[in-house]
Amino acid sequence: MEKQAMDRRQKKTRAAIFNAFCSLLAKKHYNHITVGEIIELADVGRATFYAHFETKDFLLKELCEELGEPVLPSLIANSIEEGLAAAKEIGYPVVLRPAFTLGGTGGGFANNEAELIEIMKNALKLSPVHQVLVEKSVKGYKEIEFEVMRDGTDHAITICGMENIDPVGVHTGDSIVVAPILTLNDHDFNMLKESALKIIKELKIEGGCNVQFALDPNSSQYY
Repeated sequence: MEKQAMDRRQKKTRAAIFNAFCSLLAKKHYNHITVGEIIELADVGRATFYAHFETKDFLLKELCEELGEPVLPSLIANSIEEGLAAAKEIGYPVVLRPAFTLGGTGGGFANNEAELIEIMKNALKLSPVHQVLVEKSVKGYKEIEFEVMRDGTDHAITICGMENIDPVGVHTGDSIVVAPILTLNDHDFNMLKESALKIIKELKIEGGCNVQFALDPNSSQYY
């Protein structure tokens, strides 16, 4: 009986969190929904939220900011005019990501206003909520990945580092990945490794995960 009662409480909590998330989705892009907003709307504690909410993808930006990790500048646009204003604030080139389209359908890179207007028209049309995320483009950056593992006592290690032969902008599925990493100096390698370990520890993942980075080939700036 106790187990059944616990299961009912867990289902009720998850339903409250899910409903809060869906309510917020009607108002803003998922990349701009914060943990605090969900917790307040669902009326649950932060610990309870993390214990029950399994889909944490949309929280990664906020988590990285809390850790002091760099994140790509981005703004939401619900019209072409808002898209132009966002791109002006962020600076070209930008990448446009329509909300809730499969495989990034309707998105693309814009190097100037003319390209942005052309892509935005289609992106807004294809998005079921007519919303587009305008984000700083890192096309041409190195694409680096680390396979990391963590146990239940918070010990974490890197299993291997990998590097895409092609830069960001070429789909990973169309590229070749090599291990170990071949072109990074010690500083950049250790910088990204420590970042990957910091992220898996903060997420409290027990097991393995893959952390991907975009690294400027001309500096140590990464996202």
